[in-house]
Amino acid sequence: MSTTYLSIVNSILIKINEVQLTASTFNSALGVHAMVKEGVIDTINKINQTENVKWPFYAVEQTVPLVAGTQEYAWPSNFASVDWKSFQIQKDDTLGIRNSFLTVIEREQWYRYLRDNDYDARPNGIRIPELVFSTHGNGFGLSPSPDRDYTLKYRYFKNPVVPTLSTDEIPTPAQFDYLIKAFGLYQGYLFYDNNELSQIAMTDRDQGVKDMVRVMIGNNFEHVYAGVVDV
Repeated sequence: MSTTYLSIVNSILIKINEVQLTASTFNSALGVHAMVKEGVIDTINKINQTENVKWPFYAVEQTVPLVAGTQEYAWPSNFASVDWKSFQIQKDDTLGIRNSFLTVIEREQWYRYLRDNDYDARPNGIRIPELVFSTHGNGFGLSPSPDRDYTLKYRYFKNPVVPTLSTDEIPTPAQFDYLIKAFGLYQGYLFYDNNELSQIAMTDRDQGVKDMVRVMIGNNFEHVYAGVVDV
């Protein structure tokens, strides 16, 4: 069962011997209950803002049906950054094509060497795309421009999610609920002026974020690269 905003707040309230919230009392929570809610959100924000980390639980695989003669495509509405190494034309027995990896090029290279040919081929396109590049707008471009309705797949990272409603799911994996709870406990202990326990909870939260990076990312940051490379 997924961890919800309400359930994780209540699990913290139990630890500090406070009355649990319900769906009807959640939005109007005051005092220590409001501070615990704030602690949960503060921790999620800290996780989301961890420098140079693209968390796997925000990764999405996107399928794009290409249109012959159309070479520029928009990012999804929840787009944050892309894994440029993931672009692939999909195998299609009807079209008689195999899976093919796309090479990333700088936009300026496309302008200088390829744009004229791609534009001249409109509206029919040239052939199966081999290259991908970042456009000036909110998306990506392909070259050569597709001459048929191929299918493209790539992976991107969606914008971080912060729960607001009691029924919203906590975006982090359940195995790391403990670090979400830690800062909620910090806020609860702070409300009762228990500085010793609040500092222990804060330390647990910060160490938990480091553990999360180690477990989910390790020392390999290559797969979270979100820029365009020169090839």
